[in-house]
Amino acid sequence: MPDMPVIKGLFKSKMKLVTSVDVFTDAQAAGDKVIVLGGGFTGLITAHKLGDMGKEVVVLNRKKSFAEEMSSNDRYYLRERLTACGVILYKMVAVKAFTDAGVIFTSKGEPLTLEGFDTVVISEKHQPVRDAKHLEKQSRAKFHVIGDAKTPRHLMFCIAEAEEAGRSI
Repeated sequence: MPDMPVIKGLFKSKMKLVTSVDVFTDAQAAGDKVIVLGGGFTGLITAHKLGDMGKEVVVLNRKKSFAEEMSSNDRYYLRERLTACGVILYKMVAVKAFTDAGVIFTSKGEPLTLEGFDTVVISEKHQPVRDAKHLEKQSRAKFHVIGDAKTPRHLMFCIAEAEEAGRSI
């Protein structure tokens, strides 16, 4: 589940606020001019999906590198696809505030303002959802908390944990 950041103006903006999960659940969740907040693997594939649909997309990444959890080869080809879709990437971003239709931020220390956008996609930090955890106390069954229920991250880690849990049974 995405963790909503606390940034000045984000919840007062007139832009539609959705998550990367919303975008993959409903292709029409985002408008035509989109700001993706988060430059990890999920943020970049979300931006690629939107860019591939013909939407104007910018990605704001707070970190120095994009999609650090990906192999350099996979990251390179994803970045190539993003460029082909016209997605604009900003890194080392510090968001100052969201406006009614845009964002004020710095990228690598340079002040920038983007206007004319209709959607913000939150695709940064995710929190595990452990609603079923209480069932373990009510059962004699042994539970293995794996994948995103343990901590959200790349699918390869989740598959490896599932295999390890399966072998231990």
